[in-house]
This record gives sequence, C-alpha cells and structure tokens, in this order.
Amino acid sequence: MRSIIWILEFIISLLFTLPFLIKAKSIKKKKGKTEAAEYAYKITKKWVSSKLKLAGADIKIEGLDKIPQNEKIVFIANHQSDFDIALLMNYIPGPKGFVAKIEMENLPIISSWMKIMGCVFIDRKSARKSVESIVEATNNVKKGINMVVFPEGSRSKGKPVSDFKLGSFRIALKSKAIIVPITIDGSYKLLEENMRIRPAKVKIKIHNPIDTKELTKEEKENINNIVREEILSAM
Repeated sequence: MRSIIWILEFIISLLFTLPFLIKAKSIKKKKGKTEAAEYAYKITKKWVSSKLKLAGADIKIEGLDKIPQNEKIVFIANHQSDFDIALLMNYIPGPKGFVAKIEMENLPIISSWMKIMGCVFIDRKSARKSVESIVEATNNVKKGINMVVFPEGSRSKGKPVSDFKLGSFRIALKSKAIIVPITIDGSYKLLEENMRIRPAKVKIKIHNPIDTKELTKEEKENINNIVREEILSAM
C-alpha cells in the first residue's frame, strides 16, 4: 500500500512543479545556467524531501562541516539505490548536478528539472558520447555548478561496492576541483531489497575533502582506488 500511495503522490506532486519549471527555464534564458540551477535547487529540495519522508527514510548524516565553502566540488559516492539522487539532493547543501544514466533523459518533467540543475546524461555504451558527457560535466564545475558522480556506473542494490571507474574522476582532475567522498549505507533497503518501498534507516557519511591540485602523479593515477577505500571505510 505504501508503494501505491508513494507512486500516486509522486506523479501528482510532479505535475504541480510544472509552473515552477517554466519559471526555471525563464531564469536560465534571462540570467544564465548558474542562476537557474540555484532556483531549481530550492524547488527540487522541497519536492524530494517530501518523497523521502513519505517513503519512510530515517536519515543519519555526519560530516556536513567537512564540505568546503566557496570551492569547486565534485562529490563522489557509492551507489546503492534509485533513492540516492534524492538523498544527496536533499541532504547535501547547495546546487549540484548529477552524472546520470542516459535512460533518465527520457523521463518526462524529471529530465527537464535535471537539465536545469546542471545534470549530465551519460551513455556508457558509446565511448565518444561518454567523453562528451565528461567534458560537459567538467565545464559545469568550472562555471560553478558542483557535480555528483557515482563511479560504480550502476546500483549495487546492497551487494559489495563495485570498482570505481577512473574515467569518472576526470571531471574533478580536469576542473582542478576538490573531491568530497560520500558513503551511502542502507538506501537499497528503501526499495531494492524488497522491490517495494519500505521504511529504512540510511547512513550518509561525508569524508575529508581531497584537493586534486595537491595530488602527485601517482595519486592521480590511483585516485579511484583511494576514494573507494575511503568510502568503504564507513560501511
């Protein structure tokens, strides 16, 4: 019953965001991408917050004070659930875009909001398109829109964390941004564990930031494993 109620409320409330989406597109046209992302963050944060509450998500978050202020940031997190984007949208402060799978670009209304936010859709089946998406995400960071990357490439659904793809870290390295590792633990219990929405406790831990400008050549070549080990340390 919770799943049915959640889906119905999701659809109805999403339709009610349409007037705000029109305004967001107007802001983007008149004032630019960064200002539109700021507005989108304020609207979407309220929207996803209500969805998380309805799902019964009990969130414990630590380390918010470790997020640098007034810096270019690429958040790197493990990926357990479809709820992960909503969790980080709501609990990590400030506008941010996500590197998301190409299939999400086909979702009505949601994909429009994601584009306003600065999200980038990546087609991992095409090497050329993947590179283009990495370049787009890198440019977003350079322009002041922080990005969130799930370097596993797909949801673990509670299984062991997969290897982190080194290519995902090019966004941070090329934009000379700060990497902030994030551990998400338990989000799969909200949906994937039982294939229906159920209340669950989720832990989010923000780790010490890594300044890519201070990394050695060897550290840059191994940054995917360094960050993965840091994330695993809190699980």
